[in-house]
Amino acid sequence: MPVLSLGLPLPFGKNLTVIGYTVGYIILTDGIDIFRKGIRDDSFMLDKAITPTGFSGTEDVDWVNIWEIEYTSPVVDYDGNEYNTVIIGDQEWIVQNLRTTHYADGTAIEDPDPWSGTDIVTSWTNSIYENNDFETLTTNGADITSAINSSGAGTMTSNLITATTEDLIFVEFTLTLTSGALPQTLQYNNGFGQIVSLSSATTAPTIVEGLNRYCFYPRGDAAGTGLFQLSVGGLATEFSVTPFNARIINPGFCYYDDNNTYAPSYGALYNLPAVLDSRELVYFTRDGVEESGWRVPTVTDIETLSDYLGGDLISAGKLKAAGLTFWDTPNTGATDEVGFRGVGSGDRYALAGYFAQMGTRGYYWTSEEYYNQEYNRTGGSYGLQNDDVEIIISPSDWPINGYAVRCVRDI
Repeated sequence: MPVLSLGLPLPFGKNLTVIGYTVGYIILTDGIDIFRKGIRDDSFMLDKAITPTGFSGTEDVDWVNIWEIEYTSPVVDYDGNEYNTVIIGDQEWIVQNLRTTHYADGTAIEDPDPWSGTDIVTSWTNSIYENNDFETLTTNGADITSAINSSGAGTMTSNLITATTEDLIFVEFTLTLTSGALPQTLQYNNGFGQIVSLSSATTAPTIVEGLNRYCFYPRGDAAGTGLFQLSVGGLATEFSVTPFNARIINPGFCYYDDNNTYAPSYGALYNLPAVLDSRELVYFTRDGVEESGWRVPTVTDIETLSDYLGGDLISAGKLKAAGLTFWDTPNTGATDEVGFRGVGSGDRYALAGYFAQMGTRGYYWTSEEYYNQEYNRTGGSYGLQNDDVEIIISPSDWPINGYAVRCVRDI
């Protein structure tokens, strides 16, 4: 096959391979998208097919003039991966999902698994307040296997834990109520009067029978120790808590289905601790020189992008890669008219430990986090869908999930 070298700016590579001809045009590909060039067009005007899947050069398809898209020379991450970029309004975006495995200082991201962590609760002890009739409480390692409180109040206290304010702690336990009332509160106390109340009678949701899950960062002294306290109020109760799992979540990443062959097309999936790590996930050079200003986008960055494209209700269609190469049918309204090339990279749902939605959803982290209620720390994200043109901006995603990352800078 002949190769036509047109030089920069070109989307996704410098070289286009001729794959066919139609009346007045040469049909070309860069291995991903389909293009056409006028045979007598000395200015190299180039159009891109919006619906290239299965294109043979004879179909009546829609085209967009890519010279109206302001592409720039590529940037390179710490690992040497190259990313083309595109100017959209007053922002410059990379047009592939991030796939670096190092922070800006060269440190490797510790764990290739956004769910892995260090278990921190290994035992419980019972402290009984004076004048209470706390009949029975036994513990078995990290689990509370039996507790009966006929009147008054008692507190079950975990072993001491060393955790900084940058450590994301995930808690998961199943509570079985045999009789009486549920325990009233679960809280984390770092010993300096800084308490994260994970449940209370006044802050919903309270402890529930069955599965309970929480994510939070310790408050107060950055190097302090802390412990969990599970408190029983003045109502009779008999219950068990097993298993009680608490772990500090490591900054981590993975590839969809743990298959690194997806990386060039779909990038890596990162958890929120990796995105927010102070060592900084984003580092790029251009033409061998470090380029400042690149970042994981804020929610405001996403809103600026969406507003430029006409608002949340329609902007996703202009951001999605066209056709069915990176999206499942129907890929509603996808035009990729600004060259963003959003893909259906799917996600890793860490709570259940499975990968899902490649081809139907593309979820991306922002650099922002939120408190959901008083206790639960959640991450901000934005998403594209194969069956909608609306961009979904959410403040309430589990920070241990694995999502894709795009990077932006102001120009």
